[in-house]
Amino acid sequence: MERFDECLVFVDNWDRPAPLARMWCAWEIYGALKSSTPLEPISAPGADERLVELMQADSYQDIPKVLLDFDLAHARCHAEADFDTIGKALQRIEGGHAGFQAAVLAKMRQLLVMTANRVLKARMAADGCTIEVARMMTNLAWAFRDQGYYDTALELNQKALEIRREKLGPNDADTATAMNDLACVLKLQGEYDAALKLFQEALAIR
Repeated sequence: MERFDECLVFVDNWDRPAPLARMWCAWEIYGALKSSTPLEPISAPGADERLVELMQADSYQDIPKVLLDFDLAHARCHAEADFDTIGKALQRIEGGHAGFQAAVLAKMRQLLVMTANRVLKARMAADGCTIEVARMMTNLAWAFRDQGYYDTALELNQKALEIRREKLGPNDADTATAMNDLACVLKLQGEYDAALKLFQEALAIR
């Protein structure tokens, strides 16, 4: 993997990504991480549309949860000998299988967020700043938050709040929810006074 300037990860779908079912794919992702080789996701036809459905769901947890229940111990190779070889290699790396799984899943979640952000920008270019776009922003913001990208999450939450204020009015319950979402990110960043102000405003609306 060190011999490549960059690598593509082909994702057939984000519900059950094939790279996580194939041990060689997972091992190559791990190799790219250890050699600092850039990884970029590329989606199969229809995968982006399915991701839009996840981003439009009622809960942001529908975005990252597609990767949370994967156990790479169930990944397989076409040749059983290859599976055994990789298994022996996993015993020698730092953290063993647990460290391998944590690193690969963390990277796949990061690639998921990158893809979701690209999809969101395309939807905004096509439809403008609609309430549906605001919902996608909010869900994506929480996905960024879970990855520790607080600045990006904050920007998305701020934009979602602006859209809701403009489309629904300053005293709508959904506007209050957007205030609460933004306050949660500010709290994580240690901006307690700003977070408290928004929490109080949202409570007053409710």
